Amino acid sequence: MKMRVSAFTLAVGMVVTACGLSLEEGFRTPPDSAKPQTWYHLMNGNVTKAGITRDLEELAKAGFGGVQIFDVGCDIPPGDVKFGSPEWFGLLRHIHNEAKRLGLEFGIHNCSGWSCSGGPWVTPADAMKVTMHSETAVTGPARFSKKLSRIKKDNGFYADIAVLAYPTPEPGATLSNAAEKTGRFRKGAGQSFVRDTKEFPAEKRIAKDKIIDITSKMAKDGTLTWDVPVGKWTIFRLGYICNGRRNRLPSKDGDGLEVDKFSAAAFDRHFDAYMGRLCRELGMRAGDVHTTGLSNIHVDSWEVGCQNWTHGLEKIFEKRLGYSMIPYLPILAGHIVGSVEESERFCEDFRRLLADLLAENYAGQFARRCHEYGLRMSAEPYGPSNADDMLNGEVVDIPMACFWMDGSCGPGKFPCMDNSHYAASLAHVWGRRYAADEAFTAGPPRGGRWLETPFSIKWQNDRAFANGCNLIVYHRFTHQPWTDDNYLPGMTMGRWGMHLDRTQTWWNLAGGWFRYQARCQWMLQEGTFCADMLFWNGEAAPKYGWPNAVLPKGYDYDVCATKAVEMLKVRNGKVVVPGGVEYGILVLPDTDTMTERMVRRVGELAAQGARVVAPRRPVRAPGLGRPASAQQDYESVVKSAWAKGVMECSPVEALKRYGVEPDFQCEVNEAAWIHRRDGSADWYFVACGNTTNVVFEASFRTAGRVPEVWDAEEGTIREAGNWRVENGRTVVRLDFPPSGSTFIVFRRETGASGKSGASGKSGVSGISGTSGISGPWAVAFPVDWYTGGTNVKTLVWTSLKDWTTDDDLDVKYFSGTATYRVSCPVSHVTQKSRLILDLGKVKEFAEVTVNGKKYPPLWRPPFRVDITDAIRHSTVDIEIRVTNLWPNRLIGDEVLYPADCEWKWCWHGWQKLNELGIKEIPQWVKEGKRSPTGRHTFTTWKHWTEEDNLLPSGLLGPVTVSVIQSDNMDAEGKP
Repeated sequence: MKMRVSAFTLAVGMVVTACGLSLEEGFRTPPDSAKPQTWYHLMNGNVTKAGITRDLEELAKAGFGGVQIFDVGCDIPPGDVKFGSPEWFGLLRHIHNEAKRLGLEFGIHNCSGWSCSGGPWVTPADAMKVTMHSETAVTGPARFSKKLSRIKKDNGFYADIAVLAYPTPEPGATLSNAAEKTGRFRKGAGQSFVRDTKEFPAEKRIAKDKIIDITSKMAKDGTLTWDVPVGKWTIFRLGYICNGRRNRLPSKDGDGLEVDKFSAAAFDRHFDAYMGRLCRELGMRAGDVHTTGLSNIHVDSWEVGCQNWTHGLEKIFEKRLGYSMIPYLPILAGHIVGSVEESERFCEDFRRLLADLLAENYAGQFARRCHEYGLRMSAEPYGPSNADDMLNGEVVDIPMACFWMDGSCGPGKFPCMDNSHYAASLAHVWGRRYAADEAFTAGPPRGGRWLETPFSIKWQNDRAFANGCNLIVYHRFTHQPWTDDNYLPGMTMGRWGMHLDRTQTWWNLAGGWFRYQARCQWMLQEGTFCADMLFWNGEAAPKYGWPNAVLPKGYDYDVCATKAVEMLKVRNGKVVVPGGVEYGILVLPDTDTMTERMVRRVGELAAQGARVVAPRRPVRAPGLGRPASAQQDYESVVKSAWAKGVMECSPVEALKRYGVEPDFQCEVNEAAWIHRRDGSADWYFVACGNTTNVVFEASFRTAGRVPEVWDAEEGTIREAGNWRVENGRTVVRLDFPPSGSTFIVFRRETGASGKSGASGKSGVSGISGTSGISGPWAVAFPVDWYTGGTNVKTLVWTSLKDWTTDDDLDVKYFSGTATYRVSCPVSHVTQKSRLILDLGKVKEFAEVTVNGKKYPPLWRPPFRVDITDAIRHSTVDIEIRVTNLWPNRLIGDEVLYPADCEWKWCWHGWQKLNELGIKEIPQWVKEGKRSPTGRHTFTTWKHWTEEDNLLPSGLLGPVTVSVIQSDNMDAEGKP
């Protein structure tokens, strides 16, 4: 197995890095590996082969590199295909073959639903488990012979761990936050429990030396026979049950228990039941490397809570920790055994073991089984579980984070945009090419509902790139089982997701946006990440993957787990992780505990010349592994290690003391950035969430090379026009349109101190003349395109207006593409000037044709196009195709037509939603007919009602033509 895994890892490394392209070649023409991907949801058995083929062909044509398959329910009525049936596997085989034909990667979630690893094949004995206890008060001397009580609701499984007896303590002593401290529950990100330090009187604590193990005196049916000694005693029966956790939102036939995450054997049975079967049916063989067709297996967000037991855990504990946990078992019920400090230390050991088992027997076994078939493991290895998240993610081939549409997940939830940094840290530290993001996850009221456009999501996309993401995986593209366009916008994922579907009004207009993403992702996948600080996340468990400090603007960082610190090398005073990234400073965790082994490791690194910073000095080792008599030795080891050069201060103070200048500086607070390099160049991605045009200076910690502007929207490269070297830094003037971004690349040496001129995209300062186009406008609306008709309604408008203000109901409620036509005279254009058509305000997309020459679609402001090369005489014929969004037609159908299907109220958890899902796919749809009530649209979720406001739509202008002189052109002759 080890040889096969190593060979696989080497082969994957060759596939994803040996593209045979220079940085510039890949930027101009990104390879398939750099293209965005999408989650592809198959909705509760409503699946057809023909629909799959059309979906995948549309994705390949649009510029996608792959899909990840999910089978989900989400309140969509069940279709004809049952999950797990021979027909189901036939569909997966079809997806695999079509993906190979089209050059697409195909990943698949490891079970039905979106979380986590479960299904109907998981038995209660193989499922997640949690401890349960009962307590019985007895008084001796007496003979006790009764059946001990236990929980009745055990979800099909119960087993005993131990039966203990101890003198009953006085009430009032409990461990605070016991559910979290004993692994039964985990709070959200940014929340942690506090170690108890206040001691209770002895009479309120359980005396460890007086605990009696009477497990052998209980029969299998729970009957205990025991001679009770003198006094008041408590009989403590501890067992464990199946906790009943099930996979989240599966299809009807994919529902089942979640597998035990601490048992490799249980996980194997889960894997073999579904993924193993699929791999065998597809003919996957060990050692193969798959770049198209099925290439990876995914495990999604952790939404199944915690477990704190598995079969034989007490034996595993003793073998690894070196002492028996039996006397400490009452702590799992929140009691104090021995002392508060002793109980807290036991919990430290217990939680650490749970985290290690999860990493080894779930995440680790998952990766091993994927590699067995030559596949990569893709995962979001974090969440409210028992995990040490950074350790959990070490084995993941494609680490993934996520962010929601509006950038926040609500109070107490993880910070979605910063979450990208977690996956990026895993990729950087362990040398993974991809740091992926489940991107633009949405649901009312935070997004979705057919409201998004490429421009509306660009600022979040760019923020994710700046935080280290280099592979956007959209949430989501939903399978449309109908191959024609009779049912629009069609199938949904219930209430969830950005509607990135081939039925979007703008689907065929977003190619420029997808190419932008591919160019950015190529640049962010190449080279090596650059950062100043590496934060060690510490040894405590469970643990989220965020650093213990916030750095000033202009500095970047990564986070790592203990294993990476053990493997660090020191090169020229910098620490180097296995993935090859160098960091100027290693920051230790802000904690007072550290194992002696890691204290010595810190000392080794400092002695080798590493800059090591400790927010505070550890005062003890965690857990119960060291006797109290060894404390003096521990303090000596810490003192010796720290004397080798460990600096005690905050990370921010360390930057000042070491004189580390910011890597990036600018005047715009909203600016985000990331820095990468290879042997011949440095490049920075810079982006702003600006709402209007902004001009600013950016300062980079580099000098001696010419800054170049690589525009990922246009695919162009030019030397920066306005830059200078100042105090050893290169300062570049940038001119950004709304939600602007660019790469600044340093690859050519120069001896010049700077130069001035135009930089980036210039404004309109060079305009020598502007004239407005007033009309009249002939505007053509294909008013029944939704139903396959060819009726076009052409109106003549003397001025531009919002479609929703028109009295004609076909126009008022129109969704789709309308065509504007106008003719106008133009001023004489010389060889030294350019003619710019500016459309003003557009809702939401525009395609311009001038004198028969068609220009690429415009998807973001400013909606401008250089039409110089289309001018042949003094009059121009202009055609502008404008596309809006779906809500207006959906609202119009609610206003104008009776219902053509039945709806049901839906629930999210225990919350009743003010939303309606379709009750059944109507018979007229199944028969391929049109709506019997005359509606234009059909969808499986009612996101819009007759009471909702219409969205502004159309060409709103003003439309102008401007002449710009050549001395205001950039290096490529563009304004």
